[in-house]
Amino acid sequence: MNHKENIIGKRFCRLKVVAYAPDYVSPRGKHWTNCLCRCDCGKMHTARACSLKSGAVKSCGCLSHERSAHRFLKHGLAHKDPLYTVWKGMRERCTNPRQKYWHRYGGRGIHVCAEWDDFVAFRAWALSHGWRRGLQIDRINDMRGYAPDNCRIVTCKENNDHRNSQRDAKGRYMRKTA
Repeated sequence: MNHKENIIGKRFCRLKVVAYAPDYVSPRGKHWTNCLCRCDCGKMHTARACSLKSGAVKSCGCLSHERSAHRFLKHGLAHKDPLYTVWKGMRERCTNPRQKYWHRYGGRGIHVCAEWDDFVAFRAWALSHGWRRGLQIDRINDMRGYAPDNCRIVTCKENNDHRNSQRDAKGRYMRKTA
């Protein structure tokens, strides 16, 4: 005879068992007792009773998501803020030799200032200088790196005009002196 321990009303980490769900029976005849649980986040979740008791299941999945977000993101803005893509691209061009345009940036000695190694600091600067979606960051002096005193926020047209003014008759970038 199969004896089930009554776990309705018991809490297992973030899950509270509210009822039993239909048992799962494998094709080979093995039975698992399933429980319907309410997570602290408010979602309903079905879990095996043995997984709840052993601690293998702690939430509806929200706990794992929170932990991974905390582990991999310092600021929590990477997936929400389009400015993060701008910052990441700027750093890639200056640090990654495999990047397509590295020869125009890192290969020429262009670097990102230490202050902007922190995305939050870069974001604060960009927003205070009028950045919004559709605008770009431009270096005022192309021979210097990315730093608050050498960058500005411009439209795509302004950026292209500035880039084209730095080329010689053959379309190569001219090296400015002084």
